[in-house]
Amino acid sequence: PTPRRSVVTFMAIDADPAITKMDKEEPDLAAYQADRTEWVEEKLGKVIAFKEYKKLQWPGIQNAHRFGFTYEILGKITDEIVQACAQQSLAMYDKDGEQHYDIISAFIKSIRGSDPNAAIYWLARMVEGGEDPKFIARRLIISSSEDIGLANPNALLMATNCFQAVETVGFPEARIILAQCTIYLATSPKGNAAYMAINKAQEEVRNSGNLGVPLPLRNAPTALMKELGYGKEYLYSHDYPGNFIQQEFLPDELIGTPFFKAGSAKKEQETEEIITKLWGEKYN
Repeated sequence: PTPRRSVVTFMAIDADPAITKMDKEEPDLAAYQADRTEWVEEKLGKVIAFKEYKKLQWPGIQNAHRFGFTYEILGKITDEIVQACAQQSLAMYDKDGEQHYDIISAFIKSIRGSDPNAAIYWLARMVEGGEDPKFIARRLIISSSEDIGLANPNALLMATNCFQAVETVGFPEARIILAQCTIYLATSPKGNAAYMAINKAQEEVRNSGNLGVPLPLRNAPTALMKELGYGKEYLYSHDYPGNFIQQEFLPDELIGTPFFKAGSAKKEQETEEIITKLWGEKYN
């Protein structure tokens, strides 16, 4: 596929001649808000597009002084400064290059390896490099299921809520949400039984093909299908004590085939105990 390219037009940023008084320490930017916002946004936009100047997104004119954005500074930001900052960022972290994949790999492996300090470091590398926060949040969702899964089902809820919060808040505060989720996942019990189970089941499907659905499990919307035995002898679980009755759900060729196998995680072992309690030795 053709690599994606971004085209950015740089324009020199000149000081606003209308501004004659500048407080170099803590300018009262709010006082200029009514007639200066458009000028500020226009000038800052060319810098913030790279999230470079002080590596923070534009926080809004009311809070600009907190991050050092004085009118004097804005007037001194030139085309050359913007380009130099952008080139420095691209050299540090290329979102379309090899380092992009190396760093996210190191990030996920640090979480899998239960090292929150390393995970936070790689998260910081991505944040400072201008990575899309939603990309990071999506990878956290995957990790929560692939590397933690049934060992701590709350991990998936945490990661899913993290994505929603990041999407709602955006940078720079989204970095705090990502950090919280990262530390939680890194220190959570680990298990990959669900990941291994679906892998094994898919391998079976590829090997055995499209095996027929047992007649009792088939849908029977027409009288002809009912005559052919579709849905016949199906046992409705809720009609039995404990809302459970043993019956066959797999194709005849796969009766008794286990796909789920618990690892060492306590919650996974509890899941396997439930299966054994319900099905006896059928899947052992």
